[in-house]
Amino acid sequence: MKISTLQQVKNSSTVIDFHKTRLANLDTILSHKEALEAKFATWIEEEKQKLEAMKEDEFVGYKDHCLYPAEKEVMPSYPPAYIVGPCDNENGRTILVEDQELATVTLEEVNCQYMYSNPTGLFNLSVPDKKIRNSANYQ
Repeated sequence: MKISTLQQVKNSSTVIDFHKTRLANLDTILSHKEALEAKFATWIEEEKQKLEAMKEDEFVGYKDHCLYPAEKEVMPSYPPAYIVGPCDNENGRTILVEDQELATVTLEEVNCQYMYSNPTGLFNLSVPDKKIRNSANYQ
């Protein structure tokens, strides 16, 4: 992003204040990168150790379907994250119903398709047909 912004500033005959501010903000963010990576290093190492010590019966099929540690881009996470697919609402089982003054809360157990997640930051290798991630939703 920084390189493309620099190119826009260089190639543009009129330099827009927006790009100057954006470039200054990117420099500020990048100046904090090493400090953040140092803080996250211990947490990431703990995640890796938990994944290596995980028993075979803890998360069935995880080691067969996860791309970590074979792909260095995949971020380790413990417990492993899931991607939940379509649900079968017909065979749902009601576990709890609680009536309150303003609402009724129902907890149901439904069968869903799922897979283990292989996130890399911007993309998820478990769903390669999904493009870039924007906040909580994929586009």
